[in-house]
Amino acid sequence: MLDLFESGIPAALIAQIDTNRDGIIDANFPVGTNGLADILETSPDSGVINYTLKNTDGDDKPDFIDAISDETNFDLYQVGNSQFDDLGIGFISRIVDPDADGIMGVVDTDATHRGSPGAPLATW
Repeated sequence: MLDLFESGIPAALIAQIDTNRDGIIDANFPVGTNGLADILETSPDSGVINYTLKNTDGDDKPDFIDAISDETNFDLYQVGNSQFDDLGIGFISRIVDPDADGIMGVVDTDATHRGSPGAPLATW
């Protein structure tokens, strides 16, 4: 599951900033020196996000870094990709990322360009 969809950014804003639905903020949105897209901050380079981080199960980890966001099942399994977890720990264990976009090749819907068009969204 792409971090963008687990972030807590409102769906309407995601639709604006990721028009091709590849899980990466479109290039036409300015990014400040702090690495954050300006549209996601209260003001450019403030480092203060203008949304609440999503934390479905209310534990000490926001969903984008929580392997079990719903407190029951691995996120990887929730989106139908359990077959890539050879170790049974909720992570893709086949570490190959040919386009260096942070999305493992076995689940990347476009392994030659940055992003993963049509990647599964969270269902909870």
